[in-house]
Amino acid sequence: MEENNIWCNEEREAAYYLSNIAGIGSKSIFRLLEKTQSAREAMLLSEENIGEILDKRAAKAFLHGRKNIKDIISPVKLKAEKGIDFIPYTSQEYPERLRKIPDPPFGLYVKGKLPAEHKPSVAIIGARACSEYGKCVAEHFGKQLGAAGIQIISGMARGIDGIAQRGAIEGGGETYAVLGCGADVCYPQENRQLYRDLPKHGGIISEYLPGTEARSALFPPRNRIISGLADLLLVVEARKRSGTYITVMQALEQGKEVFAVPGRIIDTLSEGCNYLLTQGAGVAMTPEVIIEELSRKNYEIMQPNNSHFGNTAIKEDTNKACFAGNNHESMLNQAIMSALDITPVGIDDIYNKLKDSCGISMAELLLELTKMQIAGKIKGEGNYYRLAYDL
Repeated sequence: MEENNIWCNEEREAAYYLSNIAGIGSKSIFRLLEKTQSAREAMLLSEENIGEILDKRAAKAFLHGRKNIKDIISPVKLKAEKGIDFIPYTSQEYPERLRKIPDPPFGLYVKGKLPAEHKPSVAIIGARACSEYGKCVAEHFGKQLGAAGIQIISGMARGIDGIAQRGAIEGGGETYAVLGCGADVCYPQENRQLYRDLPKHGGIISEYLPGTEARSALFPPRNRIISGLADLLLVVEARKRSGTYITVMQALEQGKEVFAVPGRIIDTLSEGCNYLLTQGAGVAMTPEVIIEELSRKNYEIMQPNNSHFGNTAIKEDTNKACFAGNNHESMLNQAIMSALDITPVGIDDIYNKLKDSCGISMAELLLELTKMQIAGKIKGEGNYYRLAYDL
């Protein structure tokens, strides 16, 4: 094995190459480490010893990979070219939270940094094809928890995951994405701006080799890392039978608390959350509920500003809000706001709510809606309008 000494002089480098051997996973690597004192010793095991420790398939993959070890990009080059660090289980930098789960990954490929051990962290997950309600709630919780100094862990998936992570960044917080592909692969492409921003506001994490393309089989295993890095799990919106439940089950197996955001009983996208609530999940009515729960764990958490749901002052009776005078435009604004919700409302419904109490024509309403869109108070999508401010 003289020719191999060049790549096994350093323990961390040996761990890197061990992790990069295709065809063996974390379980096989931990099995090797049980029989040796280090990754370096594992890499130098004889063919006979390898056959005694690993099953036939894994042993064959190990021996083939070790023979062709020079084909693997060096850790120095990986860092220089792709900005990716490798953190093995044997390193002091390895997350303590992950050491406590039943099946930790042997190594992590990290673009950016890892979550801080001394800071609280929450995993926010939910439906990919989410509703407007889910989008608003995910952004709100992500922003408020991020502003409170709570690290947000998720999977950068379309829908709830990515929206919550963008919210955390907007709130000035830190967020970490655990991918079901290599850390150098952006998936899905629609979240490419988030992918670019993550290393500056947290990090991108994967147990898979750089260059690994996203495959459906890779996502369920990564979910244990999402829940493992978090102090608790928050489900924003999910169907009763969905991939979200894989992460929920992983969290429960790890002894983590699960919270859910309640939804309307007639919405299929809220069935999952409502079911979790019937099974004893914590009720996440506001971000303060999560903050209070984490405070019990002796974390020092900043209180975010304006974290309540809605501006109740504008939810007044429209009959009282509309009257002639110098403040007519302001009152009309309030009346329109009170007629809207976080889910889109059709222009005809808005007009029918306001035409009698405010005495306005459709043309006047459209003009006012346009002004409010320009001011950033509301958002328009075709003939539908919704509130634009935080919940």
